[in-house]
Formats: sequence, C-alpha cells, structure tokens
Amino acid sequence: MSEISIHTNFGQIGGEYKQARKEYLKLEKEAQEYIDLETKEEKKELDAALKKYNEKMSKVTSSKKYKAIEEKAVDYSNEMSKNLIKAKNSFIKVRDDILKKEWSDEKKSKKIQELFDYVLGKLYTKEEVENFKKMMNSIVLI
Repeated sequence: MSEISIHTNFGQIGGEYKQARKEYLKLEKEAQEYIDLETKEEKKELDAALKKYNEKMSKVTSSKKYKAIEEKAVDYSNEMSKNLIKAKNSFIKVRDDILKKEWSDEKKSKKIQELFDYVLGKLYTKEEVENFKKMMNSIVLI
C-alpha cells in the first residue's frame, strides 16, 4: 500500500467520522431540547420545591435546637480527636518497643500488624475496620 493511498484512506475515514459526529451532536441537541420542552412544568415544580427545601434547611440549621446539637457534636468530635492522638502515640511507643526486640523482621512485622489490628478493633466496629481496610486498599491500588 502506497503512502498516498494510506493518506487518502485516513482522509475518507476522517471525513466520515466528522459527518457522523456532526449528525450525532445535532441529534443530541434535538433530544435535549425535546426533554426540556416536555418537562418544562416538572422542572418549574422541582425548582420551586428545591427552593422551598433550601429555605427550610436554612431555618432549621439556624434554630437553637440545631445549634445545641451542633455544639455537642463538636465537643464529641474534639474528644474523638484527642483519643485518636492518644491511641496513635501509644501505638508508636509499642511499635518502637517491638522494633527494638531482637526478633526477625518477619516476626516484628507480624507483631506490628497484630497491634494495628488490635488498636483498630478497640476504636472501631468490625464493619468500620473492614470499610477502612477496603478504602486503604483502594488508595494503595491508585
């Protein structure tokens, strides 16, 4: 196959692609316009309902009751953070003690993993630990 026929073939393919794409985009626009026309009233109702919902959310989240709940939640969040820092510091101390032992690297790794699993088990439910591990595996895969 000569170089000229290769270019001609790509020219033809490119032209057919561009024509198909042009028609596709035209139909996509036509479909969206049809959807917009046929759902005009529902869209108005949905917008009004969303506006009403947002106004209600604003009212609820500025209420005294909500503010009291939010304040308690912040206190508990701070307590959780303090305890996580304590757990982290304790974990590091015990991990360092394990690393100082005259054990094989494999045994040290195993003991550190057991410690890690133990600490997680004390902080979270079994389901939360599983979800955490799945999330960490996903991050590692990325």
